[in-house]
Amino acid sequence: MIDTKQMIFGNAGTNFRHTIAKQRISHYFDCSNMIGISTADSYDIRIRVISQVVAADGGFSKVRMEVQAKATAADRPGGSVRCSSNGLLESRIAKMLAEAAAKDAK
Repeated sequence: MIDTKQMIFGNAGTNFRHTIAKQRISHYFDCSNMIGISTADSYDIRIRVISQVVAADGGFSKVRMEVQAKATAADRPGGSVRCSSNGLLESRIAKMLAEAAAKDAK
């Protein structure tokens, strides 16, 4: 999804299983535990990321970001749980954006 007038960018949701960028999903999300095993690492996870670039003081810009995730058991239809982000994925995305902006500014 892209709305260039409002500077909104994102996706409708992407499915992941076990890892994101070589990290266990539980590194980024808490989806509770089942029998001592992280649901984030054992369920299919659908992650939606929406970002918006907005004006900030001094002629700068800042990025607002919303991340939603839902874990669904592949072997049990209808069994799903909402996940909460610990902020590490948002920080990683923000760092990547800052690096890309700095590279483009050169």
